Amino acid sequence: MIIAQIGTVVILMLSWSIYKVHGFLNQNQPKVAVLYSCLMGLCMFLCVFQIAQVSVPSTASVVRIIFDPVGKFILK
Repeated sequence: MIIAQIGTVVILMLSWSIYKVHGFLNQNQPKVAVLYSCLMGLCMFLCVFQIAQVSVPSTASVVRIIFDPVGKFILK
């Protein structure tokens, strides 16, 4: 059942993305098409992970990993 849900979501999102990107390219907006494609790809992966009930770490942990050493360096 989960495989069918994931397959349906992927097919619907890919078909919608191709339709929108084709429209952006017809309007001569390649930068918008690339940005839209990247965002929809990210959303598709997150949606598939959500359906499959896979735990995705929050963005706060990534920011903490990056800025903790910087903050400790500044405090020294």
